[in-house]
Amino acid sequence: MLRRGLASAGLKYDTSGSFADRPGFRYGTARPFPMWDWQANRPLALRQRPLILMECSVIADRYMGLGYSPEAWDVMTRLKERALMFGGDFTFLWHNSHLMNPEDWAFFEGLMG
Repeated sequence: MLRRGLASAGLKYDTSGSFADRPGFRYGTARPFPMWDWQANRPLALRQRPLILMECSVIADRYMGLGYSPEAWDVMTRLKERALMFGGDFTFLWHNSHLMNPEDWAFFEGLMG
């Protein structure tokens, strides 16, 4: 139902397909794909751009708890490399609440580059 609502509102894509507690490939791909309307049994104009990484999934204590460690950086950059290696997009969400210190910015800018 939500997908149909997003499509009828004119949205072209959705990036909410992810795991909150761990980063990764929830749909098994980093490539955009059309979402499906199960009630009408047809594809929607809405496309899913899989969300591969949320910074808090790696950094925050309530999830992986890796902070700004080299291990956290490795997790993030490996996901980016794999997504791009297979022709996908590296879609990531970086909350503005994690742009408050130099470590936040270093990780964010490093992933953008």
